[in-house]
Amino acid sequence: FDILVEFSTSNIFWRGGNAKSRKFFESLWNKIGISDLQEKFYMEYHRSCNVFPYRLDSIIKEEDVKSLNKLYGATASKDIKLPSRYIIIDPASIIVGGTINFSSPVFYQRLNSYEIQRLIKPITDEDKSFLNSMPPEVIKQLNKKNANQQIDLPLNPEYVYFIFNKKSDYEPMSTPIAWPVLKDINAKQELKQYDLATARTTMRAVLHVSMGYEDKDGNLHTPDEKAVRSMQQLFESESIGKILITDFTAKVEWKIPDISQLLGAEKYKQLNEDIRVGLINIVASSGDEKFANQSIKVKLFIQRLQQSREVFLNKFIIPETKRIAKEMGFKAYPTPYYTDFDFKD
Repeated sequence: FDILVEFSTSNIFWRGGNAKSRKFFESLWNKIGISDLQEKFYMEYHRSCNVFPYRLDSIIKEEDVKSLNKLYGATASKDIKLPSRYIIIDPASIIVGGTINFSSPVFYQRLNSYEIQRLIKPITDEDKSFLNSMPPEVIKQLNKKNANQQIDLPLNPEYVYFIFNKKSDYEPMSTPIAWPVLKDINAKQELKQYDLATARTTMRAVLHVSMGYEDKDGNLHTPDEKAVRSMQQLFESESIGKILITDFTAKVEWKIPDISQLLGAEKYKQLNEDIRVGLINIVASSGDEKFANQSIKVKLFIQRLQQSREVFLNKFIIPETKRIAKEMGFKAYPTPYYTDFDFKD
């Protein structure tokens, strides 16, 4: 996922419109932080496949509107709002409602107790702005008596974009790419915990010391208690978990369990292969894989990158640019493009 994000993110330039409108959108998106926004967008797009960018607007003062109109050749009215920030909503907090086939669903954000407390007692300007943008029925629920209740905030399509990666019409939301391999990842984690527990047994090794002898007549001669106690003191060590003193012919050996078979890498081989294939991972390709198979994976990887970049532009940046241009009263507005580079290289 990190590699997909790194390859997807690059510089954006503006083409079309006029010089002043291009300058305006370059300045606006740079102030918002379009590079950082790209990374957040692509991480969620590839990781969970469900991206919900939420726009936070700022009201522009009348004198600032006049300055913008003069500087960039716009014809905006005095009551305009411009985006100050975009945040990516946690898809795990999204609840889907609506018709039975999800043809026109309504999305809700389930607020947790921390978010409810922040809205009851807003601290930052963003908290206050977010509170003021809420529907009246939700604001009524935000009181101290009901601070621990469950609140589902309807997401206004005017402020939120709903972008999915490979979602069917009958599905409420997209299925994450990593979903098919989660069980394999969990199984591998269990095996690693098992290995750690087994490795810790080597720290409890037992030093076995046998003392005494057997004479020619077959009689056993055991050492006295004083000799045994002296031997214990002689072999005391913090690195030895236990010392076992026995009779019979003196010999010393380590009683260490044979864990070479238990800690071997063989049991991970199939799991690693299933995870790698499930994610179409071109980076961790096996050494004996044929070049033709690697080439196919590279092509799939490139197509995934190109598709995600087109989604970011066509379903988010371009519609927002068009909306902002209408607010500002531009007669012509530019179109964003990615800086070209060779994906194959």
